[in-house]
Amino acid sequence: MKKAAMVFALGFSACVARAGDPPAVPTDEEAKAKIEAIAAAVKGGEVAAIKDAIKASGDCPHVKVILVLRDLVNGGNPDEWRVAAAAALGRMKGSADAATALNGALESTASKRTAFRAVCNAIQDLASRSSISPLTAFVRSRVSKHEQEDLDAIDSALDALGAIPCKASVEAVMDLWQKCKYSGRDPHQNFKDKVAGSCRAAMRRLTGEKIDNYRDWDDWWDHTKDKLNDDLSKK
Repeated sequence: MKKAAMVFALGFSACVARAGDPPAVPTDEEAKAKIEAIAAAVKGGEVAAIKDAIKASGDCPHVKVILVLRDLVNGGNPDEWRVAAAAALGRMKGSADAATALNGALESTASKRTAFRAVCNAIQDLASRSSISPLTAFVRSRVSKHEQEDLDAIDSALDALGAIPCKASVEAVMDLWQKCKYSGRDPHQNFKDKVAGSCRAAMRRLTGEKIDNYRDWDDWWDHTKDKLNDDLSKK
């Protein structure tokens, strides 16, 4: 009985250890199979099959698969393909290559509302800190132009920033809010008000606070940031 109990205990411990191990790195053969499945589906021409093959590739965070998905997002493909490819990249948790591919797609999809929103949603799913700088640069290049057609993209990018919980995200949102606030004349205040609303929503998502205007947020951050860890948890 003791021997059987010991064998069971050892077996159970081994299972727990395996469950806690990081996922295995996909092999070249596995990547090839995913890529060939996408190619076959595209050749077949059935939209559902193409989307399914692209979605399935999200289980294979191999650099070759990531490059194929990146090209699907960036290329002149149907929105359904681009959205599916972005979502597949967003499923590759912890993959620096997937984050880089999505970051690089911000500018290439900016004029395509559906694809851009899918890219930002995938960036939210990964929540990689490597995305903070490109998201900030994207918004910064647009907030002083006051172009109404940029508002949806700005909102999506700020929404993505609000999903990456760290001090750098808070400081980026506050900096962008200030830049927009003092970015020159906005006769009807429509553009600035909408960007302020997006910044406010991002700050509330990051911190859980329900503050409204920029000045109060700025005061709150000055008095609170030293009491928080880098991931915004309380010390």
